[in-house]
Amino acid sequence: MTSSAHDTHRLPADPDAATAALRALVATVERVQRDQLVDEFVALFRADAVWTTSGGGTPLYVAAKEDGRWLPAACQNTTAPDGEG
Repeated sequence: MTSSAHDTHRLPADPDAATAALRALVATVERVQRDQLVDEFVALFRADAVWTTSGGGTPLYVAAKEDGRWLPAACQNTTAPDGEG
């Protein structure tokens, strides 16, 4: 797929600020998971977030910006095959 000038409206106005906000979200997710803060973990997600799991392993988070905040919107947690991950 090629990119064109009219596709630039999808880029954040301030890519550095967007990157910083996403890094902060990742750090918060890591902290609340590490400290097992269930209520704080759940509060991070969009109300309509989708979560699938297959027994733990390697997580994947898809974030969406809502009301100026990045929130996890879809998540998957799957086990990495033996010898990987």
